[in-house]
Amino acid sequence: MVSTIHNPFDKTKTNTVAAAFAASAILLSPGMMTMPYSQVYNTVVNQRQTNTSLDFSSIDRLKRDFFMTDAAENFLRYYDLTNVLTTAEKHIRDYFPEEKLMLDIDGEREGKVLLLIQTSLSVDKASDLLDALDEAWIIDHIDELKHIVIDVMFI
Repeated sequence: MVSTIHNPFDKTKTNTVAAAFAASAILLSPGMMTMPYSQVYNTVVNQRQTNTSLDFSSIDRLKRDFFMTDAAENFLRYYDLTNVLTTAEKHIRDYFPEEKLMLDIDGEREGKVLLLIQTSLSVDKASDLLDALDEAWIIDHIDELKHIVIDVMFI
């Protein structure tokens, strides 16, 4: 893993060697070798708060939980919806625990991210679950979700 850190002596340059060393020191520590990937990732992301040599972006964090189209990734580089999307993912999992989640841009509504729940459930079952999610969480958080449309995609 190679990342970049800012050289404290020269604000215009970065030092990738030092970043690679810092990242490998964290990832290769004895406790990290036995952790599942997601736990290692979370540990490294949390380390960022005290070690600026690791530069995981909000996009990297979202890619853990969502498949993302290029259009959605580009949009999310300019509009940080990480917190609301992460919260939405947790609530969606209460109703759709196994389904894949996808982020795209809503072509019909400019400036909206489309969060699609890919499912092979029947139309009736998926609609009932989406309605339950709507009642339990979406309606109460409609202001936070003003840039996000949540829907199901049948596969």
